[in-house]
Amino acid sequence: MKRTCYYHVFNKGENVIFRDNDDFITFNNKLAIVSHQTNIGILAFAIMSTHFHAIIDAIDKSAVDEFLESISKVYSICYGRKYGSAGKKLFKMFTVAVEPTSLETEMLYVMKNPVHHYVDYTPLSYEFSSAAHLFMTELLPASRNNLIEGQYRKVKDLGTRQYRSMIGREAVPEDWMVDGNGMILPGCFMNVSKAKAVWSGNVKAFLYAILKTQTDANKEVIKDDILELRTNGFSDMYVCQIVDAIIADKGLRSIHELSEPQRDEIWRILEKRGIQSDQAIRVLWENG
Repeated sequence: MKRTCYYHVFNKGENVIFRDNDDFITFNNKLAIVSHQTNIGILAFAIMSTHFHAIIDAIDKSAVDEFLESISKVYSICYGRKYGSAGKKLFKMFTVAVEPTSLETEMLYVMKNPVHHYVDYTPLSYEFSSAAHLFMTELLPASRNNLIEGQYRKVKDLGTRQYRSMIGREAVPEDWMVDGNGMILPGCFMNVSKAKAVWSGNVKAFLYAILKTQTDANKEVIKDDILELRTNGFSDMYVCQIVDAIIADKGLRSIHELSEPQRDEIWRILEKRGIQSDQAIRVLWENG
């Protein structure tokens, strides 16, 4: 029997490909469905506005390639239906083999990505990540866990129309659970037991590792005052709301249909609202 191999998979993105909450939920669900179809185990993941990271296990590299090709294809189709052709590939995928001895470091990097990018104060509070789902039963009182579970429905209890809108036509395990927004609970499709084993199932060890002094993508320590300032700024999703509302008023479908004068007009509006240029660039797809 072949040994399990671990990989850090991610895409390098400079433009926003997840513009609203539904986009994040769609990708989360496609991640769940495709990993199930390709027999890929997910140990950790984080979905950011321009890219995603995941630590996965697989039999070999060919299985990983199939997984990445499928997830790229299915989300690109969803994006195209909603926003039209972007004129370029949404995903530029990368795969890095991970040794078992480096698994904890790589998983922590992925789960801390929202803090690396100043999107959230702590990995445990970021919604579109695996961080809060590894030790959820240990971290929360039983009464709170019961309350949370009561807000989810099992796939088998969904009506046909609900199933199609949330899952699509693909077959998934009947005991998977979805919330009121149609998002599949990450704890259902992740390999939680293997992920927890990285910390020997010790919630205290996990908490120490996930919450200790944060570093950014350049391995520099994130200072509290900088984190406070950056996370209190405008989120990419908020800026997308501004831009997409203007686009809708013009009777257009998305940023991909804007003329240059229209782009200049929106750029001036964002400048007046205090939006930083680097954020405006990725929201407006001004990167090459």
